Amino acid sequence: MKTVKVGLGTCGISAGGEKVYKAFQEELKEHPNAFELKETGCIGMCYSEVLIEIENGSGESVLYGEVTPERVGEIVEKAILSDQTIDDWLAVKPDNKQNFLDNQTRIVLRNCGVIDPGSIDEYIAKGGYEASKKALTTMSPEEVIDDVIKSGLKGRGGGGFPTGVKWNFTRKAKGDKKYIICNADEGDPGAFMDRSVLEGDPNAVLEGMIIAGYAIGSDAAYIYCRAEYPKAIARLRQAIAQAKKKNFLGDNIFGTDFTFNIKIKEGAGAFVCGEETALIASIEGKRGMQKFRPPIPANSGLWNKPTNINNVETFANVPWIILNGGDAYAAY
Repeated sequence: MKTVKVGLGTCGISAGGEKVYKAFQEELKEHPNAFELKETGCIGMCYSEVLIEIENGSGESVLYGEVTPERVGEIVEKAILSDQTIDDWLAVKPDNKQNFLDNQTRIVLRNCGVIDPGSIDEYIAKGGYEASKKALTTMSPEEVIDDVIKSGLKGRGGGGFPTGVKWNFTRKAKGDKKYIICNADEGDPGAFMDRSVLEGDPNAVLEGMIIAGYAIGSDAAYIYCRAEYPKAIARLRQAIAQAKKKNFLGDNIFGTDFTFNIKIKEGAGAFVCGEETALIASIEGKRGMQKFRPPIPANSGLWNKPTNINNVETFANVPWIILNGGDAYAAY
């Protein structure tokens, strides 16, 4: 059976993706069992939204761009029921492929535009939460940190500070309570990388945070996301609820004595709150303003407790690193 994937990130929705999705639902009523309909996050070619991808049973796919509700009927009739290719509507034509993408390896974006971001089962089917299970049940916190250091992963929010080194600072800091914070306050105008990841693969970010919490000795975390990202926040809430039901969050994760919980804090959109000390102040209910350092958050952060802050993309890299090894990541 063919699968139709409709890109319903904010970019797709803005171009009319929800109307296209509903049009396919209506076609399913007329042609029951003709195809499976799924929503995904951003497929990647935002300039050509609304994008839909049609996969056959063998894994081959065709991508159509600038799809409108009016075109859905013809797509179903020709591309799905009659196995024809509608050349004029192809987003990528066979003679226009970009060779410079041939050697690209998708790590952070490995599931974006591929799985339904609202289904934790699809994430699990792609190997999701295997990395956190491996870390919690077969590795010590020090081994996790060593692997991240070995990978060479650096902060992806702009600072470029070595992630494993930052984790090590927080682990060694003295404190009866430690926190993990995911900085999803993407304030630069026109910058939507973090939003795309949160909307397309929220569980990868959650899993990276779980591993980080285990590594530094934290049982509590916050995701600080600006309120202008309603779709990202909705998918995060859904992912957290599903992870709790699967016992990937909460008490005794994977039968261990490790407990970890994640809360979402919605920001009001202040640009300065992308800076970590201002972000911490905002979570505490204060005016978002920068603080002089030292002390750094690793020693005295949220409520004066040792706090590790990484951005969305940094956390999304972590599960892949733990599953495949730091050396494998460093090879790219």
